[in-house]
Amino acid sequence: MGQTWVITAPRANEVLNFGGKLGEILFNGSAESLVKLLAMPVRPDNSIEQSIQRWKNQRIQSCKDKREAGVIAKPLLLNLLIELHNLVFNDLDIKDVLNLSLTNRYFWSIGRKHIQTYFMLFLGPWADENIICIE
Repeated sequence: MGQTWVITAPRANEVLNFGGKLGEILFNGSAESLVKLLAMPVRPDNSIEQSIQRWKNQRIQSCKDKREAGVIAKPLLLNLLIELHNLVFNDLDIKDVLNLSLTNRYFWSIGRKHIQTYFMLFLGPWADENIICIE
């Protein structure tokens, strides 16, 4: 007969919704929900600048003559700096970020980072939290 333990994150004021013997909790797979609480996702290493440069290179290659690429005027919104676009994306809610990102490849390369950041907030809520097992 062993002691019954509960896993908690005291500073987050949260307790796992199950308890049991410590050895059983940790090693028989019943603490699967603990992994979801602790595991932090890693953002893929794909910088915005690389994506934008790829988009520009594809645009230039798709033109029959390289002079054509400069002749076609971009809309004024696309002429703004990446930093300004990021500020615009920061002020939008997630639905608007997704809608704007789907308008073209350039905005997708910027908006993808904001979408990933939004969804990463929901993953690993106990990461960097102190957790304890209490009797």
